[in-house]
Amino acid sequence: MKNIKFIIIVFMLGWAFSCEKDSNNENEVSCFQVNSNDIADYQIDNKWILLGFLHTDTQLEECKPSILKEMNIEFSDYDRFHANSSCNSFEGVYSVSAPDTLVLLMINTKLIYCANDTIREWEDKYYKGLKSATNYMINGNKLTIKTTLNIDIIYKAD
Repeated sequence: MKNIKFIIIVFMLGWAFSCEKDSNNENEVSCFQVNSNDIADYQIDNKWILLGFLHTDTQLEECKPSILKEMNIEFSDYDRFHANSSCNSFEGVYSVSAPDTLVLLMINTKLIYCANDTIREWEDKYYKGLKSATNYMINGNKLTIKTTLNIDIIYKAD
């Protein structure tokens, strides 16, 4: 009986540790992976769909929950932007200088109270992230907006 308990404990420990995320595991799927076959030359003036946030201090990916509606941002070629989140929208003007500096100035915001806690948390993080944008980078069909909040906002091209 003692051997069976030992075997069960060893099995359970092995199973528990096998479920942990291994940062060296190349087979893990990131929610930030996009179609690498898309060879279009994307510029900032495009519509971008939010994939989630990357915490730059820990490299932790925070993928957009499926319960949220599509969250996006669209940059026009005449220096205006419009962003949609699950229950709010933001718009304003943007400027790009140097090779990658990005400034977003909010002009109009529709901030209504979102009843769901998850939606409310994501709305708040998205709004604050956009307000604190500093730089951007486009790699293929993926846009990364860097912020002063230790998070990157990650999008894919629409």
